[in-house]
Amino acid sequence: METEGVDNKNGRSSGRFGGFSGFGRNSTNGFGGFGGFGGFGRNGTNGFGGFGGFGGFGGMNSNPVTYSFADWEMNIPIINVLVHQNQEQFKSIVREVLVSAFNPLLLNAHIDELRDFLVPYVKEDSTPGDDGILPGRINRKGSKHNVTLEVMDKHIETNLKKWISDKFQVACENYDFDQEEILNEAAVYVPHSFDYSKYSLRQDEDDEKKKQEEEEKKKQEEEEKKKKEEEEEKQKKEEEKQKKKEEKQKKKEEEKKKKEEEKQKKKEEKQKKKEEEKKKKEEEKRKKNERGRGRNNRF
Repeated sequence: METEGVDNKNGRSSGRFGGFSGFGRNSTNGFGGFGGFGGFGRNGTNGFGGFGGFGGFGGMNSNPVTYSFADWEMNIPIINVLVHQNQEQFKSIVREVLVSAFNPLLLNAHIDELRDFLVPYVKEDSTPGDDGILPGRINRKGSKHNVTLEVMDKHIETNLKKWISDKFQVACENYDFDQEEILNEAAVYVPHSFDYSKYSLRQDEDDEKKKQEEEEKKKQEEEEKKKKEEEEEKQKKEEEKQKKKEEKQKKKEEEKKKKEEEKQKKKEEKQKKKEEEKKKKEEEKRKKNERGRGRNNRF
């Protein structure tokens, strides 16, 4: 950013709002290329141009916006534990960041607000005074640089917003997220306090505990299943036993009924035979009596 001096009257640095750089390896390159709002700088290392800076990453391609997380983390042990050994959790965090903070829908609106806020200061900063000197410059021997409103707007649209859009797209592609789905969620997102309970640094212990809980749950389910099967088997045997008992009882009753019917039949046959014999005897007696009367009539 520009460092020609300080405007003591207005209490502002002449390279306005230059203190937003510094998440990266040095003050001119930000985290993921966020070089900051430093003075709406003169090149890709400062100001709105800083959203492209990835200095010092030798051997990579020339388009830093496509760099993955692994490309810049440099095998840091704590990153290996928190990220590479916990891919699903890290992916969940990345998605939450994209929905709640890093997406064109949210950032572009905020950038436009900041742009409107900065416009009068940029105009003032780029308009020479009555003496022909730009305001706030006390280093009259240094290089003279001036950034107009047109240059700032160009940096905002072609560097800052484009970088955010490209990086958002790259993140979605790297982690297989649906961009439209993310933006739809972002449109209705309500900010809230961060829930630390969702994440744990002792992931191995948590995974082991989760594994034990799952094993216990599985064991319990198997025991319940076995118990249920045993109960069903017992019930089945009881039903079969009851069925056999009922069939035996039914058979016994049928046999008893059959015997009674046979007994009744024999009794009826005997009675019938007896009646027939009685009838026969009566018939023979009647015939004998008739013969007796016939002889008596002859005499």
